[in-house]
Amino acid sequence: MVCMGLIFAVIATLLEFLFLSDYWQPTTINSFAVTLYGVHYEIALIEDLIWGFLFGGIAAVIYEEIFGIYLRANRKHIRPSIRMMAAFLVIGIVFLIAPTMFFNMPVVYAAILSCLASSMFYIFFRHDLFRDALISGFVMGGIYFLVLLIFSIIFSGIFDAWWYRDSLSGVSALHIPIEELLIAFAMGAVVGPFYEFFFGLSVSKIRIQK
Repeated sequence: MVCMGLIFAVIATLLEFLFLSDYWQPTTINSFAVTLYGVHYEIALIEDLIWGFLFGGIAAVIYEEIFGIYLRANRKHIRPSIRMMAAFLVIGIVFLIAPTMFFNMPVVYAAILSCLASSMFYIFFRHDLFRDALISGFVMGGIYFLVLLIFSIIFSGIFDAWWYRDSLSGVSALHIPIEELLIAFAMGAVVGPFYEFFFGLSVSKIRIQK
């Protein structure tokens, strides 16, 4: 949980600037200025680290916790090679960058495609991780919906103030942009099986010792 939380905290912080162009511009406690290709961005640090750590950590273990299972080594599942890990990274980057660069797709939709493509990469090699990815995605989407619902009650009108709704589909659930729920599902699906895949682990039911 801690391992995945730290990894995702770094990823969330590094990629946050991509979402500031056409997805949202939140108010932050602290930020630092970055200018890329003449565009000025105010990038958060503390909030991105906290959000990434919590989301990544929870998504990494939520499937195991719900079904009362644990991870174990399995000779049939070896750790991926350096080449396979590089392919995973390339797939994620290509599906994130190419749609925005060549098709002018809003970054949130490209991020959803990137996460889903990365998740399918797992499943192609490890069919046993399909259930993990699917359930992790749905559960994280549900948790995120509840968190955002509470957030919107405390801060009325926040989604109109921070999100660029003109760049979104306009579909919402209780004023929450549907894109937030889709990206939560997609990220849950890719983070959930991450540890199992890259360490060659499988899941087993916990046996209660009497």
